[in-house]
Amino acid sequence: MITLLAHNKRQIARQILNVQIPSYQKEAELLQTDRIPRLYDSINDILSCNEIFLGYFQKEELAGFISFKKWEGNLVDIHRLVVAQAHFRKGIAKSLLSSLLNRFPNSTFTVSTGEDNTPARNLYENTGFIQTRSTQVEPNLWINHYKRTPKRELP
Repeated sequence: MITLLAHNKRQIARQILNVQIPSYQKEAELLQTDRIPRLYDSINDILSCNEIFLGYFQKEELAGFISFKKWEGNLVDIHRLVVAQAHFRKGIAKSLLSSLLNRFPNSTFTVSTGEDNTPARNLYENTGFIQTRSTQVEPNLWINHYKRTPKRELP
């Protein structure tokens, strides 16, 4: 079940971090760097965050979440897409992403991920995101930036 998360409540913020930190540790291994900012988030960072969070629950357990900001002009900027390691390869990330895309069908979406994060890149590319550019953020660390525009019906 996918639901809106009240990340400004301490218990929910703790659940988010309990999923986020191990997941970003795995990404850090893929990218061969420990310089991923979200790896060092605290409870207070989550509590004060101005992103919107949607959580995927299996029974009572938070198995993953997606966070985003909705901007004027129908732009949705995805900030985090995180799945608990125990739930990798179960389609949770795809479900979260699809849920967000369906909530805002007329929006343009942006997202970024590490060039060496093949699972994330494949997910975005297989759901209609197009790579727009690549940025080197430090030696041997590249970030790919993606965009997905609304599908237009032919007249």
